[in-house]
Amino acid sequence: MALLDFIRRKKKGPKPVYQAKRCPECNENMPLKAVRCPSCKVRVGGVDRYGKARKGIGWFSYLFCILSWVAFIYYIKWAFLQ
Repeated sequence: MALLDFIRRKKKGPKPVYQAKRCPECNENMPLKAVRCPSCKVRVGGVDRYGKARKGIGWFSYLFCILSWVAFIYYIKWAFLQ
């Protein structure tokens, strides 16, 4: 197994170095350190292997969903199990 992993890593070669990244929404170039796209204001992350920026994670949505479920479970407990 270790030999196969070594061969696979050897075939890939070095990672490409990019000077800019592209927005995943509007496909406009921006600096590598940009956090938001200058034209469409979408949050972006790091660069993938094709030079396109990764979409940022909407943590607020996850937090809102979890809090909504907690409130729903609390309501069910309060309304029906007392």
